Amino acid sequence: MKTLLLYLMAGCMMGIPLSAARSQQVNDQVVSALRKNDMNGVLVHFNIMVDLKIPGYSGQYSNNQAGMILKKFFKEHSVSNVNITKEGFTDDGSIYSLGDMTAGGTAYRLYLVSREINGIRKIQLFHVQDQ
Repeated sequence: MKTLLLYLMAGCMMGIPLSAARSQQVNDQVVSALRKNDMNGVLVHFNIMVDLKIPGYSGQYSNNQAGMILKKFFKEHSVSNVNITKEGFTDDGSIYSLGDMTAGGTAYRLYLVSREINGIRKIQLFHVQDQ
C-alpha cells in the first residue's frame, strides 16, 4: 500500500496520470515475485499469449505453456538476485523494466513489457537472456 501511495504522489507531482503510476505496479509485482522464487506470483500477470524467451525456449506461448516452461526453468535455476536498472514507458503505452538477475549462479538480463488490454495491465513480453 505504501508503494502505491508513493507512486501516486510521485505521479501527481511529475504530471504523470494516476493510471500510469498504478500501471507500474504490475512490473513491480512480477519482479517481487521473482525475488521470492514465486512463479505463481509471476504467472498471474501474464497475458493470454506471452512472448517468452529464456535459455532453451523462444517464441509466443499461451500463459499455460509459458507457466510450465518458467516453473521448470526456475526450479532448476533458483533466483538469488534481481536488480532493475531501467524502467519506462513506450510510445504505445507499454511499460518496460530492464535489469540484471542472478539465478542458479548464472547472470542474466531480464526484460519485461506490460501493456493494458481491456483495462487490465498484463505482461506481454518476458525475456531472460545470458549476459
